[in-house]
Amino acid sequence: MAESHVFEASAEAAAADVVVARPSVWRTLWSEKRAVLHISALSMSGVVVFYTWFIFAPSYAVAVHGLDAQHSLVAGLLVQGVFLGMIPLMGRLADRWGRKPLAFVFTLGFAVLAFPLEWLLGSGSVSLFASMGIASVLLAAACAPLGAIFTELVPTRVRATVVGFTYGGASPVFGGSAPYLNTWVSSQGMRAVFVVALIAACLVTAAVTLRMPETRTVELT
Repeated sequence: MAESHVFEASAEAAAADVVVARPSVWRTLWSEKRAVLHISALSMSGVVVFYTWFIFAPSYAVAVHGLDAQHSLVAGLLVQGVFLGMIPLMGRLADRWGRKPLAFVFTLGFAVLAFPLEWLLGSGSVSLFASMGIASVLLAAACAPLGAIFTELVPTRVRATVVGFTYGGASPVFGGSAPYLNTWVSSQGMRAVFVVALIAACLVTAAVTLRMPETRTVELT
């Protein structure tokens, strides 16, 4: 696979420099701390929603609301198709409108609809598909431009390090813990607490997005 001309130019510039020692990973992350903050905040709500609505929701509907297991799994499979179909559309909208408007569609949309989607979840198989389908459309608005946003936030020379460590860390911390926390608070009869936490995560992401520069027209460096 051919590298981009931006990467090739960066590699040539690095080769021309006399480098005594590469900076450590932690020093690199610190030097790009603003990008680390933005990537962490953008990832936080997205991975929680993904693990909650794509991984956990069908099992939760079966265990708590007594929905048919096969119907729930089929609903989850069909929703994956909806999600994949929406990704190209949301990516096109992000190129036309900008990255930040799509991030607001996701974060503010979920902040408003989290409880209605939760109430719709256990009403039946069709309702499960509808609630997961709406969630998948909102999540596609976050996921479609995410790779472009990360690329545009971080210089080429440290992009893989910064994006890899930050996103790779945020995913298990926030997303990986979501099903466990969801199960635990639900077992305590406090499911609403988790929904409130999800809304709070979306609002944090929205607040950081508000202060983040629009990167749609940024030239890669």
